[in-house]
Amino acid sequence: MIDDGVTSHRILLFCELNVVGGVDTFITTLINHWPHRNDRFTVVCNWDHPGLENLRSRLEYPNEIFTHNFNWYHRFSRRLLATVNAGLMRKILVAFLVILRYTNFFLLIFRIKKLFVHRNHDRLLVVNGGYPGGDSCRAASIAWRLAGKLESGIHNFHNFASPPPRFTGFIENRIDRYVERSSAQLVTVSRACMESLDLRKSFAKSSKRMFIHNGIARPKPVSSEQTDNFRLSIGVTDHCALLLMLASYEERKGHRFILDVFQFVYKDIPLSHLVMCGSGSELERSCVQEQIISMNLSSAVTVLPFQDNPNILLASAQILVVPSQFEESFGLVIAEAMAHRVPVVATMVGGIPEVIEDGISGYLCDPSDPHAMATQIVKVLMNPASTKNLVEAGYERYQQKFTAQRMADEYANLLIS
Repeated sequence: MIDDGVTSHRILLFCELNVVGGVDTFITTLINHWPHRNDRFTVVCNWDHPGLENLRSRLEYPNEIFTHNFNWYHRFSRRLLATVNAGLMRKILVAFLVILRYTNFFLLIFRIKKLFVHRNHDRLLVVNGGYPGGDSCRAASIAWRLAGKLESGIHNFHNFASPPPRFTGFIENRIDRYVERSSAQLVTVSRACMESLDLRKSFAKSSKRMFIHNGIARPKPVSSEQTDNFRLSIGVTDHCALLLMLASYEERKGHRFILDVFQFVYKDIPLSHLVMCGSGSELERSCVQEQIISMNLSSAVTVLPFQDNPNILLASAQILVVPSQFEESFGLVIAEAMAHRVPVVATMVGGIPEVIEDGISGYLCDPSDPHAMATQIVKVLMNPASTKNLVEAGYERYQQKFTAQRMADEYANLLIS
Protein backbone atom coordinates (compact mmCIF):
# COMPACT_ATOMS: atom_id res chain seq x y z
CA MET A 1 0.00 0.00 0.00
CA ILE A 2 1.00 3.62 -0.55
CA ASP A 3 1.29 5.72 2.62
CA ASP A 4 -0.06 9.14 1.69
CA GLY A 5 0.87 10.80 4.98
CA VAL A 6 -2.65 12.08 5.71
CA THR A 7 -6.14 10.73 5.26
CA SER A 8 -6.68 11.23 1.56
CA HIS A 9 -10.28 10.17 0.91
CA ARG A 10 -13.30 8.96 2.79
CA ILE A 11 -14.94 6.37 0.56
CA LEU A 12 -18.50 5.19 1.04
CA LEU A 13 -19.19 1.71 -0.33
CA PHE A 14 -22.95 1.18 -0.59
CA CYS A 15 -24.49 -2.26 -1.15
CA GLU A 16 -27.69 -4.28 -0.85
CA LEU A 17 -26.95 -8.01 -0.61
CA ASN A 18 -29.23 -10.99 -0.05
CA VAL A 19 -26.92 -13.99 -0.45
CA VAL A 20 -23.43 -14.89 0.71
CA GLY A 21 -21.06 -15.22 -2.21
CA GLY A 22 -18.77 -13.55 -4.69
CA VAL A 23 -19.84 -9.96 -3.98
CA ASP A 24 -18.81 -10.34 -0.33
CA THR A 25 -15.44 -11.63 -1.50
CA PHE A 26 -15.12 -8.70 -3.90
CA ILE A 27 -15.78 -6.13 -1.15
CA THR A 28 -13.34 -7.58 1.36
CA THR A 29 -10.66 -8.19 -1.27
CA LEU A 30 -10.97 -4.66 -2.64
CA ILE A 31 -10.72 -2.95 0.74
CA ASN A 32 -8.00 -5.23 2.12
CA HIS A 33 -5.81 -4.56 -0.95
CA TRP A 34 -6.60 -0.88 -1.43
CA PRO A 35 -3.34 0.81 -2.51
CA HIS A 36 -3.76 4.03 -0.47
CA ARG A 37 -3.27 3.24 3.21
CA ASN A 38 -4.75 6.46 4.53
CA ASP A 39 -8.04 6.27 2.66
CA ARG A 40 -10.95 5.19 4.85
CA PHE A 41 -13.93 3.07 3.84
CA THR A 42 -17.43 3.04 5.25
CA VAL A 43 -19.38 -0.01 4.10
CA VAL A 44 -23.12 0.70 4.15
CA CYS A 45 -24.92 -2.65 3.93
CA ASN A 46 -28.45 -3.88 4.64
CA TRP A 47 -28.78 -5.15 8.19
CA ASP A 48 -30.32 -8.49 7.14
CA HIS A 49 -27.56 -9.55 4.74
CA PRO A 50 -26.78 -13.17 5.76
CA GLY A 51 -23.07 -12.55 5.20
CA LEU A 52 -22.82 -9.38 7.29
CA GLU A 53 -20.83 -10.90 10.15
CA ASN A 54 -18.60 -12.61 7.62
CA LEU A 55 -17.90 -9.19 6.10
CA ARG A 56 -17.05 -7.76 9.51
CA SER A 57 -14.64 -10.56 10.34
CA ARG A 58 -12.82 -10.58 7.00
CA LEU A 59 -12.17 -6.86 6.62
CA GLU A 60 -8.56 -6.28 7.64
CA TYR A 61 -8.25 -2.62 6.77
CA PRO A 62 -9.45 -0.01 9.34
CA ASN A 63 -13.04 0.65 8.39
CA GLU A 64 -16.57 1.24 9.55
CA ILE A 65 -19.63 -0.87 8.76
CA PHE A 66 -22.95 0.92 8.89
CA THR A 67 -26.19 -1.00 8.39
CA HIS A 68 -29.35 0.22 6.67
CA ASN A 69 -32.98 -0.82 6.30
CA PHE A 70 -33.51 0.67 2.84
CA ASN A 71 -34.38 -2.75 1.40
CA TRP A 72 -37.55 -3.25 3.45
CA TYR A 73 -39.70 -3.45 0.31
CA HIS A 74 -37.80 -6.54 -0.91
CA ARG A 75 -38.59 -8.45 2.28
CA PHE A 76 -42.17 -7.15 2.51
CA SER A 77 -43.12 -8.00 -1.09
CA ARG A 78 -41.69 -11.53 -0.91
CA ARG A 79 -43.62 -12.30 2.26
CA LEU A 80 -46.82 -10.87 0.84
CA LEU A 81 -46.56 -12.70 -2.49
CA ALA A 82 -46.00 -15.97 -0.65
CA THR A 83 -49.51 -15.69 0.83
CA VAL A 84 -51.32 -15.64 -2.55
CA ASN A 85 -50.62 -18.31 -5.16
CA ALA A 86 -52.67 -17.44 -8.25
CA GLY A 87 -55.84 -15.90 -9.63
CA LEU A 88 -57.31 -12.43 -9.59
CA MET A 89 -56.13 -11.64 -6.06
CA ARG A 90 -52.53 -12.24 -7.03
CA LYS A 91 -52.86 -9.93 -10.07
CA ILE A 92 -54.30 -7.20 -7.87
CA LEU A 93 -51.55 -7.76 -5.33
CA VAL A 94 -48.83 -7.55 -8.00
CA ALA A 95 -50.31 -4.27 -9.30
CA PHE A 96 -50.38 -2.86 -5.77
CA LEU A 97 -46.77 -3.91 -5.16
CA VAL A 98 -45.60 -2.30 -8.42
CA ILE A 99 -47.10 1.03 -7.36
CA LEU A 100 -45.66 0.65 -3.87
CA ARG A 101 -42.22 -0.24 -5.24
CA TYR A 102 -41.77 2.86 -7.36
CA THR A 103 -43.32 5.14 -4.77
CA ASN A 104 -40.84 3.73 -2.27
CA PHE A 105 -37.99 4.09 -4.78
CA PHE A 106 -38.39 7.83 -5.10
CA LEU A 107 -38.74 8.18 -1.33
CA LEU A 108 -35.55 6.12 -0.99
CA ILE A 109 -33.62 8.66 -3.04
CA PHE A 110 -34.38 11.39 -0.48
CA ARG A 111 -33.78 9.14 2.54
CA ILE A 112 -30.39 8.11 1.20
CA LYS A 113 -29.59 11.68 0.17
CA LYS A 114 -30.11 12.70 3.80
CA LEU A 115 -27.66 10.00 4.88
CA PHE A 116 -25.06 11.20 2.40
CA VAL A 117 -25.44 14.86 3.43
CA HIS A 118 -24.82 13.98 7.07
CA ARG A 119 -21.84 11.71 6.44
CA ASN A 120 -18.57 13.31 5.43
CA HIS A 121 -17.54 11.18 2.45
CA ASP A 122 -16.05 12.39 -0.81
CA ARG A 123 -16.19 9.24 -2.94
CA LEU A 124 -18.98 6.72 -3.62
CA LEU A 125 -18.76 3.16 -4.91
CA VAL A 126 -22.14 1.46 -5.27
CA VAL A 127 -21.74 -2.33 -5.36
CA ASN A 128 -24.82 -3.95 -6.87
CA GLY A 129 -25.60 -7.60 -7.61
CA GLY A 130 -26.98 -7.64 -11.12
CA TYR A 131 -28.84 -4.85 -12.82
CA PRO A 132 -31.31 -3.46 -11.88
CA GLY A 133 -30.41 -5.39 -8.74
CA GLY A 134 -31.18 -3.68 -5.44
CA ASP A 135 -33.45 -0.65 -5.61
CA SER A 136 -31.47 1.04 -2.85
CA CYS A 137 -28.30 0.73 -4.95
CA ARG A 138 -29.84 2.59 -7.88
CA ALA A 139 -31.34 5.16 -5.51
CA ALA A 140 -27.90 5.66 -3.90
CA SER A 141 -26.29 6.58 -7.23
CA ILE A 142 -28.96 9.21 -7.85
CA ALA A 143 -28.97 10.46 -4.23
CA TRP A 144 -25.20 11.02 -4.27
CA ARG A 145 -25.53 13.53 -7.07
CA LEU A 146 -28.52 15.25 -5.44
CA ALA A 147 -26.49 15.55 -2.21
CA GLY A 148 -24.19 17.92 -4.07
CA LYS A 149 -21.05 15.80 -3.93
CA LEU A 150 -18.25 17.16 -6.11
CA GLU A 151 -17.17 13.80 -7.50
CA SER A 152 -19.69 11.55 -9.24
CA GLY A 153 -20.06 8.05 -7.87
CA ILE A 154 -19.29 4.75 -9.58
CA HIS A 155 -22.06 2.20 -10.07
CA ASN A 156 -20.58 -1.29 -10.00
CA PHE A 157 -22.58 -4.46 -10.68
CA HIS A 158 -21.62 -8.13 -10.61
CA ASN A 159 -24.13 -10.00 -12.71
CA PHE A 160 -25.99 -9.60 -15.97
CA ALA A 161 -28.43 -6.81 -16.71
CA SER A 162 -31.98 -7.95 -17.40
CA PRO A 163 -34.45 -6.17 -19.70
CA PRO A 164 -37.13 -4.05 -18.03
CA PRO A 165 -40.64 -5.54 -17.88
CA ARG A 166 -42.85 -4.20 -20.65
CA PHE A 167 -45.49 -2.74 -18.34
CA THR A 168 -42.90 -0.77 -16.29
CA GLY A 169 -40.46 -0.08 -19.12
CA PHE A 170 -41.11 3.66 -19.22
CA ILE A 171 -40.35 4.26 -15.57
CA GLU A 172 -37.39 1.85 -15.61
CA ASN A 173 -35.87 3.75 -18.54
CA ARG A 174 -36.26 7.02 -16.65
CA ILE A 175 -34.54 5.57 -13.58
CA ASP A 176 -31.73 4.18 -15.73
CA ARG A 177 -31.27 7.61 -17.31
CA TYR A 178 -30.88 9.19 -13.86
CA VAL A 179 -28.41 6.47 -12.78
CA GLU A 180 -26.37 6.97 -15.96
CA ARG A 181 -26.27 10.75 -15.56
CA SER A 182 -25.39 10.51 -11.86
CA SER A 183 -22.53 8.03 -12.29
CA ALA A 184 -18.99 8.75 -13.45
CA GLN A 185 -18.72 5.14 -14.68
CA LEU A 186 -20.85 2.02 -14.95
CA VAL A 187 -18.41 -0.74 -14.07
CA THR A 188 -18.99 -4.46 -14.21
CA VAL A 189 -16.81 -7.56 -13.96
CA SER A 190 -16.59 -8.86 -17.53
CA ARG A 191 -17.11 -7.86 -21.14
CA ALA A 192 -20.08 -10.24 -21.32
CA CYS A 193 -21.74 -8.45 -18.40
CA MET A 194 -20.99 -5.03 -19.85
CA GLU A 195 -22.57 -5.99 -23.17
CA SER A 196 -25.74 -7.11 -21.38
CA LEU A 197 -26.38 -3.40 -20.72
CA ASP A 198 -27.54 -3.27 -24.34
CA LEU A 199 -30.82 -4.64 -22.94
CA ARG A 200 -31.37 -1.33 -21.12
CA LYS A 201 -32.24 1.51 -23.51
CA SER A 202 -30.59 4.26 -21.44
CA PHE A 203 -27.31 2.36 -21.16
CA ALA A 204 -27.06 0.89 -24.65
CA LYS A 205 -24.94 3.72 -26.09
CA SER A 206 -23.42 5.09 -22.89
CA SER A 207 -19.71 5.95 -23.05
CA LYS A 208 -19.49 5.31 -19.30
CA ARG A 209 -19.67 1.52 -19.63
CA MET A 210 -16.55 -0.46 -18.77
CA PHE A 211 -15.42 -3.64 -17.03
CA ILE A 212 -12.70 -4.55 -14.56
CA HIS A 213 -12.03 -8.26 -14.11
CA ASN A 214 -12.21 -9.48 -10.54
CA GLY A 215 -9.08 -10.39 -8.64
CA ILE A 216 -8.42 -12.60 -5.64
CA ALA A 217 -5.98 -12.56 -2.76
CA ARG A 218 -3.01 -14.88 -2.78
CA PRO A 219 -4.29 -18.05 -1.07
CA LYS A 220 -3.05 -18.83 2.42
CA PRO A 221 -1.09 -22.08 2.81
CA VAL A 222 -3.11 -25.19 3.65
CA SER A 223 -1.46 -28.02 5.55
CA SER A 224 -1.69 -31.69 4.62
CA GLU A 225 -3.32 -32.26 8.00
CA GLN A 226 -6.14 -29.88 7.05
CA THR A 227 -6.76 -31.59 3.71
CA ASP A 228 -6.56 -35.03 5.33
CA ASN A 229 -9.10 -33.97 7.96
CA PHE A 230 -11.45 -32.63 5.30
CA ARG A 231 -11.28 -35.82 3.26
CA LEU A 232 -11.83 -37.83 6.42
CA SER A 233 -14.89 -35.72 7.30
CA ILE A 234 -16.60 -36.65 4.01
CA GLY A 235 -15.35 -40.25 3.95
CA VAL A 236 -12.98 -39.91 0.99
CA THR A 237 -9.64 -41.76 0.88
CA ASP A 238 -6.34 -40.38 -0.43
CA HIS A 239 -6.68 -42.55 -3.55
CA CYS A 240 -10.04 -41.08 -4.50
CA ALA A 241 -10.18 -38.30 -7.11
CA LEU A 242 -12.08 -35.38 -5.63
CA LEU A 243 -14.16 -33.20 -7.97
CA LEU A 244 -15.19 -29.89 -6.43
CA MET A 245 -18.07 -27.56 -7.32
CA LEU A 246 -18.16 -24.25 -5.42
CA ALA A 247 -21.40 -22.41 -6.23
CA SER A 248 -24.60 -21.18 -4.66
CA TYR A 249 -27.51 -23.60 -4.96
CA GLU A 250 -29.25 -21.69 -7.76
CA GLU A 251 -30.68 -23.28 -10.88
CA ARG A 252 -28.36 -21.29 -13.16
CA LYS A 253 -25.28 -22.80 -11.50
CA GLY A 254 -25.97 -26.22 -13.04
CA HIS A 255 -26.17 -28.71 -10.16
CA ARG A 256 -28.41 -31.06 -12.13
CA PHE A 257 -26.14 -30.81 -15.14
CA ILE A 258 -23.01 -31.71 -13.15
CA LEU A 259 -24.79 -34.75 -11.73
CA ASP A 260 -25.44 -35.91 -15.30
CA VAL A 261 -21.76 -35.25 -16.06
CA PHE A 262 -20.60 -37.07 -12.95
CA GLN A 263 -22.54 -40.20 -13.88
CA PHE A 264 -20.25 -40.59 -16.91
CA VAL A 265 -17.12 -39.77 -14.89
CA TYR A 266 -18.04 -42.24 -12.16
CA LYS A 267 -18.38 -45.06 -14.69
CA ASP A 268 -14.85 -44.41 -16.00
CA ILE A 269 -13.29 -43.60 -12.62
CA PRO A 270 -15.11 -45.46 -9.81
CA LEU A 271 -12.65 -44.02 -7.28
CA SER A 272 -14.01 -40.49 -7.70
CA HIS A 273 -16.15 -38.28 -5.49
CA LEU A 274 -18.04 -35.06 -6.19
CA VAL A 275 -18.32 -32.35 -3.52
CA MET A 276 -20.86 -29.53 -3.94
CA CYS A 277 -20.53 -26.55 -1.65
CA GLY A 278 -22.12 -23.12 -1.55
CA SER A 279 -24.67 -20.76 -0.07
CA GLY A 280 -28.37 -21.52 -0.23
CA SER A 281 -31.34 -22.52 1.85
CA GLU A 282 -32.03 -25.92 3.37
CA LEU A 283 -34.77 -26.36 0.77
CA GLU A 284 -32.39 -25.66 -2.14
CA ARG A 285 -29.84 -28.15 -0.80
CA SER A 286 -32.50 -30.77 -0.13
CA CYS A 287 -33.71 -30.49 -3.75
CA VAL A 288 -30.18 -31.25 -4.94
CA GLN A 289 -29.94 -34.09 -2.43
CA GLU A 290 -33.15 -35.63 -3.78
CA GLN A 291 -31.72 -35.58 -7.30
CA ILE A 292 -28.58 -37.34 -6.03
CA ILE A 293 -30.67 -40.06 -4.36
CA SER A 294 -32.81 -40.56 -7.47
CA MET A 295 -29.63 -41.08 -9.52
CA ASN A 296 -28.16 -43.60 -7.01
CA LEU A 297 -25.15 -41.40 -6.36
CA SER A 298 -25.52 -40.90 -2.60
CA SER A 299 -22.25 -42.66 -1.76
CA ALA A 300 -20.29 -40.68 -4.36
CA VAL A 301 -21.59 -37.12 -3.88
CA THR A 302 -21.40 -34.82 -0.84
CA VAL A 303 -23.56 -31.71 -0.46
CA LEU A 304 -22.19 -29.03 1.88
CA PRO A 305 -23.45 -25.61 2.97
CA PHE A 306 -21.36 -22.46 2.52
CA GLN A 307 -17.85 -22.79 3.96
CA ASP A 308 -16.03 -19.73 5.26
CA ASN A 309 -12.64 -21.08 4.16
CA PRO A 310 -12.81 -22.55 0.63
CA ASN A 311 -9.01 -22.78 0.54
CA ILE A 312 -9.11 -26.13 2.33
CA LEU A 313 -11.61 -27.51 -0.18
CA LEU A 314 -9.61 -26.26 -3.16
CA ALA A 315 -6.36 -27.63 -1.75
CA SER A 316 -8.06 -31.00 -1.26
CA ALA A 317 -9.47 -31.23 -4.80
CA GLN A 318 -7.98 -32.78 -7.93
CA ILE A 319 -10.20 -30.68 -10.19
CA LEU A 320 -12.68 -27.79 -10.03
CA VAL A 321 -15.83 -28.15 -12.12
CA VAL A 322 -17.93 -25.12 -13.09
CA PRO A 323 -21.13 -26.32 -14.81
CA SER A 324 -22.94 -22.96 -15.02
CA GLN A 325 -25.90 -22.94 -17.42
CA PHE A 326 -26.55 -19.22 -17.83
CA GLU A 327 -25.82 -15.79 -16.37
CA GLU A 328 -22.31 -16.57 -15.10
CA SER A 329 -20.83 -13.09 -14.99
CA PHE A 330 -17.19 -13.97 -14.32
CA GLY A 331 -16.51 -17.15 -12.37
CA LEU A 332 -14.42 -15.92 -9.44
CA VAL A 333 -13.93 -19.45 -8.20
CA ILE A 334 -12.02 -20.23 -11.41
CA ALA A 335 -9.38 -17.64 -10.55
CA GLU A 336 -9.24 -19.09 -7.02
CA ALA A 337 -8.60 -22.56 -8.44
CA MET A 338 -5.86 -21.21 -10.74
CA ALA A 339 -4.18 -19.58 -7.73
CA HIS A 340 -4.26 -22.96 -5.96
CA ARG A 341 -2.86 -24.72 -9.05
CA VAL A 342 -6.06 -26.76 -9.39
CA PRO A 343 -7.16 -27.60 -12.97
CA VAL A 344 -10.53 -26.30 -14.13
CA VAL A 345 -13.18 -27.67 -16.50
CA ALA A 346 -16.04 -25.24 -17.06
CA THR A 347 -18.95 -24.52 -19.36
CA MET A 348 -18.63 -21.88 -22.06
CA VAL A 349 -21.10 -19.47 -20.48
CA GLY A 350 -21.13 -15.70 -19.89
CA GLY A 351 -17.80 -14.30 -18.75
CA ILE A 352 -16.10 -17.66 -18.17
CA PRO A 353 -14.26 -17.64 -21.55
CA GLU A 354 -12.66 -14.35 -20.47
CA VAL A 355 -11.04 -16.19 -17.55
CA ILE A 356 -10.07 -19.51 -19.18
CA GLU A 357 -8.09 -19.88 -22.38
CA ASP A 358 -9.56 -23.11 -23.70
CA GLY A 359 -7.00 -25.90 -23.87
CA ILE A 360 -4.28 -23.70 -22.35
CA SER A 361 -5.30 -22.68 -18.82
CA GLY A 362 -8.36 -24.91 -18.55
CA TYR A 363 -11.06 -26.56 -20.63
CA LEU A 364 -14.36 -25.09 -21.85
CA CYS A 365 -17.38 -27.22 -22.70
CA ASP A 366 -20.85 -26.92 -24.19
CA PRO A 367 -23.32 -26.34 -21.31
CA SER A 368 -25.80 -28.73 -22.94
CA ASP A 369 -23.44 -31.69 -23.47
CA PRO A 370 -22.73 -33.61 -20.23
CA HIS A 371 -20.80 -36.35 -22.05
CA ALA A 372 -18.37 -33.85 -23.56
CA MET A 373 -17.70 -32.27 -20.17
CA ALA A 374 -17.23 -35.69 -18.59
CA THR A 375 -14.69 -36.57 -21.29
CA GLN A 376 -12.63 -33.48 -20.47
CA ILE A 377 -12.78 -34.21 -16.74
CA VAL A 378 -11.59 -37.78 -17.25
CA LYS A 379 -8.84 -36.47 -19.53
CA VAL A 380 -7.58 -34.14 -16.78
CA LEU A 381 -7.71 -36.82 -14.08
CA MET A 382 -6.09 -39.56 -16.18
CA ASN A 383 -3.27 -37.54 -17.79
CA PRO A 384 -1.11 -35.98 -15.04
CA ALA A 385 1.66 -34.85 -17.43
CA SER A 386 -0.57 -32.70 -19.65
CA THR A 387 -2.58 -31.58 -16.62
CA LYS A 388 0.59 -30.20 -15.04
CA ASN A 389 1.08 -27.90 -18.04
CA LEU A 390 -2.56 -26.83 -17.78
CA VAL A 391 -2.16 -26.04 -14.09
CA GLU A 392 1.01 -24.00 -14.54
CA ALA A 393 -0.56 -22.02 -17.38
CA GLY A 394 -3.57 -21.35 -15.16
CA TYR A 395 -1.37 -20.16 -12.31
CA GLU A 396 0.53 -17.87 -14.67
CA ARG A 397 -2.75 -16.45 -15.95
CA TYR A 398 -3.88 -15.76 -12.38
CA GLN A 399 -0.66 -13.88 -11.65
CA GLN A 400 -0.96 -11.79 -14.81
CA LYS A 401 -4.69 -11.08 -14.87
CA PHE A 402 -6.54 -11.88 -11.67
CA THR A 403 -4.57 -10.75 -8.61
CA ALA A 404 -6.28 -8.72 -5.91
CA GLN A 405 -3.70 -5.96 -6.16
CA ARG A 406 -4.26 -5.47 -9.89
CA MET A 407 -8.01 -5.22 -9.33
CA ALA A 408 -7.70 -2.81 -6.38
CA ASP A 409 -5.26 -0.60 -8.29
CA GLU A 410 -7.67 -0.31 -11.23
CA TYR A 411 -10.59 0.65 -8.98
CA ALA A 412 -8.42 3.11 -7.06
CA ASN A 413 -7.28 4.79 -10.28
CA LEU A 414 -10.91 5.07 -11.36
CA LEU A 415 -12.30 6.29 -8.05
CA ILE A 416 -9.50 8.65 -6.98
CA SER A 417 -8.46 10.09 -10.36
